[in-house]
Amino acid sequence: MTTRVHIEQERERHLAAERAARTEAERAQRRLALLAEATSVLAATLDVDESLDRLTSLVVPLMADWCTVHLLGSDGRVQRVASRHRDHERVPLLRRLEELQPEGLSTDSYTAKVLAGDPAVMVDIDEDVLLSGIDDEELREVYRRIGLRSALVVPLRARRQVLGVLSLFTDGSGRTFDEEDLATAADLARRAALTVDNARLYSREHEVAEQLQRSLLPQLPDIAGLDRAARYLPGSTSAQVGGDWYDVFALPDGTVGLAVGDVMGHDMTAAAAMGQLRSVLQSYAWQGSSPAVVLDRLDQLVQGLDMAQLATCVYGRLQLPTHGAGRLRVANAGHLPPALRSPDGTVRLLATEASLLVGAALGTARDEVEEVVEPGSALVLYTDGLVEHRGRPIDEGLQALAEALASAPDSDAEAICDHLLTELAYGALDDDVALLVVRVLA
Repeated sequence: MTTRVHIEQERERHLAAERAARTEAERAQRRLALLAEATSVLAATLDVDESLDRLTSLVVPLMADWCTVHLLGSDGRVQRVASRHRDHERVPLLRRLEELQPEGLSTDSYTAKVLAGDPAVMVDIDEDVLLSGIDDEELREVYRRIGLRSALVVPLRARRQVLGVLSLFTDGSGRTFDEEDLATAADLARRAALTVDNARLYSREHEVAEQLQRSLLPQLPDIAGLDRAARYLPGSTSAQVGGDWYDVFALPDGTVGLAVGDVMGHDMTAAAAMGQLRSVLQSYAWQGSSPAVVLDRLDQLVQGLDMAQLATCVYGRLQLPTHGAGRLRVANAGHLPPALRSPDGTVRLLATEASLLVGAALGTARDEVEEVVEPGSALVLYTDGLVEHRGRPIDEGLQALAEALASAPDSDAEAICDHLLTELAYGALDDDVALLVVRVLA
């Protein structure tokens, strides 16, 4: 009998050990799956708020009943950027808590201490102790109704700097945190911190690149009889300087030079090539050459200097009307055609014969088109980022441009610019956009 009992006890111990091992393995698998999903979610976008909101939606309810993320701003202020609770009916209560604590944190809170450099905190919350430091009766009541039971507060740390905190809480679910939860939260915080740090680095690089790009573009001159406006928008997917440019300049014979170009690439080499081409084109145009001759000479320069950057360009020479209509002559080097809106609202694309890129047509005379430009007409020159979008054929983009120009207000060039960008340059831009609009005044 004793032997049978002993055997049965051993069997129960083995079964219990197997169950414990299975439970531990399943928990480890869930933890790894959570971390893998978090990595995927955080890498999906450079929008910090969206990334962290998605992270809290993973953590709740798998790990916690409530999850928040606070970040330190460049001014040292703390801002809550994400919050999620398992019970949607409690969301108004949590919002009221944020209203009652507009700064988000008290100086003696665990969150504030972790932000100041203290290590991660895992603590069971004693309601009496929590409420003892709160004087505001409504705030005390909100905390009572939330019913916090335990908390995990871990720093978001990157490059030895604390960027924020990830906070996990339990309330009425009855769950508690353990050391494995703390390790998981710390792993999540490291991934979130890397996302925040990368996004901020990208934002700074993107801002510097945009400022440099704008510094390379000209200030548009005031020219009697001409209303002009221009815009430059950097592509959303690049943090580097690009090669898109525009230019307007008065010429000695009273005509006006108009140019838009695009040097392929997003780096300092493309920006340097853009600066060279813009300056040289203006120099050749100043000598009184026709648009086709200007581009022919630009071809010779690019070939002679063995410039490796591919580029497109459209250049027009506008004779403003004095008595009656003006005239426009345009030559094209592999660029998209300008669009001309007549005073009656009709829109035409000024397409020349198929043309090669700048530097590729050496020895081949480029074609020109000549158009009558009546007072009240609007001319639009642009780079491909305005009409080319992922998944949309270029022909559809050009048709969309013609429709947008036809429906644009006739008030001034600035309004036309704004209308075209609203209609065409929406969402995340695949490429940079340079846009030049000129209106011939009556």
